[in-house]
Amino acid sequence: MQQIEREIEDLITSVGAETFIKYYKIYQAQKHLKDNSSIRIAFKENNESWSPSTINTKASGGKRIFEKGYEQDVLFRIINNSVKLSQDVIDKAKEYLVLSIETEVIMSLPIDIETEKIRLIKLRIQQSLFRKTVARHWEKCAVTNCENWSILIASHIKPWKDSSNLEKLDPFNGILLSPIYDKLFDKYLISFEDNGNILISDELTNNDLNALNVRKTDKLNFNKLDRRHLEYLIHHRNIFYSRNKI
Repeated sequence: MQQIEREIEDLITSVGAETFIKYYKIYQAQKHLKDNSSIRIAFKENNESWSPSTINTKASGGKRIFEKGYEQDVLFRIINNSVKLSQDVIDKAKEYLVLSIETEVIMSLPIDIETEKIRLIKLRIQQSLFRKTVARHWEKCAVTNCENWSILIASHIKPWKDSSNLEKLDPFNGILLSPIYDKLFDKYLISFEDNGNILISDELTNNDLNALNVRKTDKLNFNKLDRRHLEYLIHHRNIFYSRNKI
């Protein structure tokens, strides 16, 4: 497993995240061909000023990602390790990842399956993808450090119904929480400041907090709190303040 992880990281480094996303469909279309001339032509048409050795590396490396079936892993890494990448690259990676998983699942379905069932399957795929990317980022409950993924919930910070298609899939629109914290967060009975400190509604009495084992000193894991979470946290806090008349 570690060898595969290293190979994936080496391929990402050699090709470059931006290049992989930019030529994603070309790499995908050429993955069964031995010759890389079509990929090189695409590079030339886009005036890529690389040395011959770099061109060869990027052409063969990008195609190899598809040959080895690593494209989903690479897209996951681009989405989750994207501090230095533009938002356009990140958004495109999300789009390609959803499309890749949808295609993989739908191709395995019976031909006569109804359209509504396909729509529901796509919805479940999106929700599953969101949970995976949020869980990969936080690794454990963002407040309690509980590590049992089977009970943890990937909570949307900005609700699903209010989010754009990209926001619905954005891992930075999510916090991994244990069930009690998820329910309180969903009901706007708690929220979090930009530094991770918890905000608690006056509706929760001290008896409630003791019974739920919620502490006024609770906070999000600051090491996992990213600047890209902050816009969503502002949205959640505004609703929290409004509902709690703060």
